[in-house]
Amino acid sequence: MKKRFFLMIAVVFLSFQMSGDEDVKRFDLYTLDDVLYSSQKELEKNDTKIMVADFFSIHCEPCKKSISKWDEVYRKYSAKGLKFVVIVIPVEEDRSAELVKIKEFFKKQKISFPVVFDKYSITGKKFGIVDNNGSAVVPQMFMLDKTGRIIFKSEKHPELIKEIEKSL
Repeated sequence: MKKRFFLMIAVVFLSFQMSGDEDVKRFDLYTLDDVLYSSQKELEKNDTKIMVADFFSIHCEPCKKSISKWDEVYRKYSAKGLKFVVIVIPVEEDRSAELVKIKEFFKKQKISFPVVFDKYSITGKKFGIVDNNGSAVVPQMFMLDKTGRIIFKSEKHPELIKEIEKSL
């Protein structure tokens, strides 16, 4: 009887422990230059206070218009602990053709933060912006704390910029 009770308590405890990790959003994706980007490694750096992950589509006009503003914000706050990454999610079936368009777009931009390609939308699904049919709602931006937990979410760039300013 005591063994069953102990076993039951252990199972309940472990299930609570595992469920807490679902809130942690970590990802490893390749940049447009084929360099592996690890959110966990970025978050573990001593100078990191918060990370912003901006989900982007080449077909999203608000997404494209925000890039220069994001670079301005990143340059202003990176020394204060802001890490920033754009996560590009594919829309077209032909991911290779879309990647070419994405690279062309970002080649024209003067940005100082990393851009990664979520080729199979796995990270987009993890954050809940891509459904099982591959449909995505963008723009979507997430602010993460040092542990990788979401502390703020927004579809509006100015709203998130205000939150960044408050946090740093």
